[in-house]
Amino acid sequence: MKASTLNKLLRPLYRRIRLALRRGVLTGSNASAKMQTVQVQITSDLTLEMEHFEPYGFTSNPHNGAEPIVGNIEGKSHPVTLLIADRRFRVQSLKKGEVAIHDDQGQIIHFKQDGHIQVIANTQLTITAPLTRIEGDLDVTGEVVDRVDIDGQSMNDMRDIFNDHTHTGDSGGSTSVPNNTMGN
Repeated sequence: MKASTLNKLLRPLYRRIRLALRRGVLTGSNASAKMQTVQVQITSDLTLEMEHFEPYGFTSNPHNGAEPIVGNIEGKSHPVTLLIADRRFRVQSLKKGEVAIHDDQGQIIHFKQDGHIQVIANTQLTITAPLTRIEGDLDVTGEVVDRVDIDGQSMNDMRDIFNDHTHTGDSGGSTSVPNNTMGN
């Protein structure tokens, strides 16, 4: 068989393989659907709407301009987005073996190689659980506030109350403040 004949026979197969995975540019998304849908511009004159398959337990709503990889299930009839990357917001400071979950605001959960887990939140970190247990020491550089939604007593307020408190003595007068105070 001649090479030109073989090339002619293989051309449709080569085209199908080439179209199996493609790269595009995200132009829109709908994160409220049960399976997120996205619009992806494949070429300058071809934009397709398709499902975005995400790993179980992880979800995101990427910005337009991100770069999806599109796969075609059953040939050309059912395109889906397999993953979406966005080089504009990627964490670039990871060491080999490290993992980070991040967003476009610089908020990060960073699993570091030295065993530390670093959490960076821009305004507040909220943990909702019936019980939060910390096994180990707790170092706090800021103020600790108890019952923040009720009366908001800070540890510093409690120290001041303890250090300045007196008791009624046996003869009706007040005792002096404690000999041992809580440090500030």
